[in-house]
Order: sequence, then structure tokens, then C-alpha cells
Amino acid sequence: MASKNKRKTLSKSTRFEILKRDSFTCQYCGHSAPDVILQIDHIKPVKHGGEDSLLNYITSCKDCNQGKGSKELSDHSTLAKQRRQLEDLNERKEQMKMMVEWREELEDLEDDQIKHIDRKINEITESRLSSKGWEKFREHIRKFGFDEISESTRIALNQYYDGTEESLDKAIKYVPRIAARRVKDQEEPYMKTLYYIRGILRNRLTYCNNERAIRALKEAHVDAEAPLDELKEIALDVRNWTEFRKAIYANYGVEL
Repeated sequence: MASKNKRKTLSKSTRFEILKRDSFTCQYCGHSAPDVILQIDHIKPVKHGGEDSLLNYITSCKDCNQGKGSKELSDHSTLAKQRRQLEDLNERKEQMKMMVEWREELEDLEDDQIKHIDRKINEITESRLSSKGWEKFREHIRKFGFDEISESTRIALNQYYDGTEESLDKAIKYVPRIAARRVKDQEEPYMKTLYYIRGILRNRLTYCNNERAIRALKEAHVDAEAPLDELKEIALDVRNWTEFRKAIYANYGVEL
């Protein structure tokens, strides 16, 4: 019967990816190729339940992997030095084990978070995330956080989903956009009002340069400390784009 903990033979491409990831450097002693011969080691040994996975592989020089030193144990000072090196090596290895465990716990947490969002999507649409969608939401959660993505998913479904597959695809696609907008609104809460003021200009004036208008309104409010109510009154009073330009410059020194 084959052993349960039998080592897996690494392919050349996998070995190369690990070496690249670790910059062709022994992760224990810091020596690099071609000064030393590099090997692929298991952080958690196979005989102790370690898996043949990229997270459990690490680049090691031949001496570190085989537990050998470069000097003979000829006196007590050399022995003491090698003992300290061994202690440092064991500490590094222990920290790396802890990092692997932390990454595994993080992935488990992310899986639970995505499962929660997937259930919410299923409750509303009777559909499930694809494997690709699963990984996309993992990226979204890492970027914006679980709470933000969960709320943005709810908003997207309420806003775009109408029972069709096309609308579901659109809602899922808009989740990170909604999250980004919400984060920006939290960082710049005044922007919502400035967009509202620009909307007044767009509705009242025959011509309005949208990009220049919002840039001028933001500069007036942030740099010139113009109160939002004053900017709203200007938008309600001016009769054309030229009057708006003159009013913004005269009151706040902002050029359009």
C-alpha cells in the first residue's frame, strides 16, 4: 500500500515558480544562487502532515535543507555559533509556519464571507456565483472589505436586477464600482452635494461643461472654502455658462 505521506515529485515549471517567488534566495540563511545550490523544502514536513502545495513550499539552500553547517565543529566557539544559527533557523521556520497558518485561516474566512454573499444573491435571484465570480468577489473583499462589498452587492441587485440573467450579470459587474463610489463619498462627503449643484447647472443652462464645472466647484469649496449653500445659490442665479465662470472667479478666484 502506498504511504499516505509520500512526497510529490515537483515539475520543473512548479519548481521554477517557487524559485522565482523567493527571488532565488534561501529563505533561511539569505544566500542566493549561484553561490549556493538551491532546493525546494517543505515548511511543514510531509511526515507531519504538511501538504504538497505552493504555500508549504519554500526555497532552501542545500546546507539548510540538509541541516549541515559550512564549518567543522572543531572548538566550543564554533559549536556555540552554530547553535545560535540553528536557533535562528528554527525561529525563522516557526515564523514561516505561523504565516502559512495565518494565510490558511484568512482564506477560510474569505470563503465564509463569499458564501454569505452567495447565499444573499441566491435568496434574491435563485442563482449562484460561478467559480470565476467567486474569485472576483475574493478580490473585491480584499480591496474594499467584506462589509462594504456585502452592502454594495445589496445595492447593485436592488438597482439593476429585474429578474433576467442579463440584469444579474450587470448587477454583479457594478458591485466594485458601487463600492468604490461609496468609499470615495465617505472620504469626500461634500462631493454628493457638489454633483447636485452641477446638476442644477446642467438643467438650467443651455451649455454646461460637466468636467470643468465639477472641478471648479470642488476647487472653490476645498481650496477657497466656499460654503456649499453659496455655490448652490450661484448655480440658481446665473443665466448662462459665462455668468457662472465670472461668478466663480470673482468670488473665489477659480478660473474656468
